[in-house]
Amino acid sequence: MKYFFLTILILCCQLYAVSVLHVGDVSHSPTKAAISGDIVGTVKTSLSGVNFASYDVLYIDEHASAAMFSGYEASIRSAMNAGTLGLVAEYCPVDILNNIFGISLVSATAGTPSVTALGASHSIITGSGLSGGAAMTNAANLDGSKRSFTSASVSGSYSRLITDSNGNVYAFSGTYGLGRFFILGNEAMESTPTQNEKNIIHNAVMYTMAPDVTANLSASNTNFGNVRVGTSETATVTVTNTGTSGSTLTGTIGAASGTEFSPVSGTQSFTLGQNQNSTRTFTYTPDARGADSTTITLNSNAGNTTRTLTGTGVSPVYSSSVAPDSLIDFGTVEPYSSNEYVLRIQNTTPDSDLGNLTNMTLLSATLSGIDASWFSIENFTPGIVLGKNGYIDLVLRANNPEWRFSYRYATLTIVTDENAAFGATGNTYTYNLTAYMVPEPSTFLFLSILFIFFAFYYKKI
Repeated sequence: MKYFFLTILILCCQLYAVSVLHVGDVSHSPTKAAISGDIVGTVKTSLSGVNFASYDVLYIDEHASAAMFSGYEASIRSAMNAGTLGLVAEYCPVDILNNIFGISLVSATAGTPSVTALGASHSIITGSGLSGGAAMTNAANLDGSKRSFTSASVSGSYSRLITDSNGNVYAFSGTYGLGRFFILGNEAMESTPTQNEKNIIHNAVMYTMAPDVTANLSASNTNFGNVRVGTSETATVTVTNTGTSGSTLTGTIGAASGTEFSPVSGTQSFTLGQNQNSTRTFTYTPDARGADSTTITLNSNAGNTTRTLTGTGVSPVYSSSVAPDSLIDFGTVEPYSSNEYVLRIQNTTPDSDLGNLTNMTLLSATLSGIDASWFSIENFTPGIVLGKNGYIDLVLRANNPEWRFSYRYATLTIVTDENAAFGATGNTYTYNLTAYMVPEPSTFLFLSILFIFFAFYYKKI
């Protein structure tokens, strides 16, 4: 039974060991720095047939050469950019770092470090206030605990910070945007390493194994497009965590403002793993033609930002040859005849022709009032649709079927879908109609004679 548990322990150690591809000399093997077997190194002097994505760390010492990497640069960079492979460079040749990986020291807070010029045999970091080629030794003067080195983003897409236990910061820039890497500026691992040298290698390897768990907030502006006045459209603001594997993005999506967008209060919280997203739905209800916009605030543990909601209100525009609410006078109408008035109604929207977003429906045209029967409408079909610049000529008539003197009045009402959904009841327009009805001339003459006769007769009496 004890052998069974021993076997399980060995398997577990192997299962969770860091797999290191060591390019260089076996005497510098990072396996010598293992704690309870947590680092397993495979030494290669040729990279033929190597699957770089199957390793956790690429470890290069000073016995490697640029020629060994020729033809494998793209595969290495791909694995590093994908976050599956880290890089530890221990005193390795400058041309490997500069030519193949595009790495160079760009700044530091301790003294004035620099990388030796291209063509030198090794990458030695030196500078005022530092101890020659052993500058990075300070960073490994630790107690052997894992992940002692930290990383953070600095300006530039491909930069990293390396901070040692003494607070010194070294910034490196990778031309190809490499992921996790660590540069040891001296020959840190000897054939018989001291505990301090083991600490150096152990922490460097474990640093490259620990991904930069960084959340990143990604969100785009939202455009509702063209929306008919009197209607609403919904759209979403999507927040995505585009950070590294294992990262968690937490925060809130704020509210809109103004009368056209809603909701205008409250927030929506989110907690997102890598590549997960959360949405909040907003509604746009334009109350007039024209462009509208509002800003919403996104707060998160990866920083705060704002995004813009935009939309454009569009609508048909009602126009008529006589202004609504004005008087249409048919004048004097002879008996047993009619007078005609042509009322032109047109859709004069300045918006583009957007189909039913800008089409206008004339739902009804009716006459009302006590004298409505004396008037009529011709050339109208309920539900007629007028596109951009389309029009209809309504023929209105005042009819006089009698011989009496009288003024006649009525109201014309036009119901449209302006400022409403297409085909729904919207704006209504009215016109006041009037006509003066008179008898025919012979009847007028007879009545005049009759009036004079009765006036003379009553005068004699």
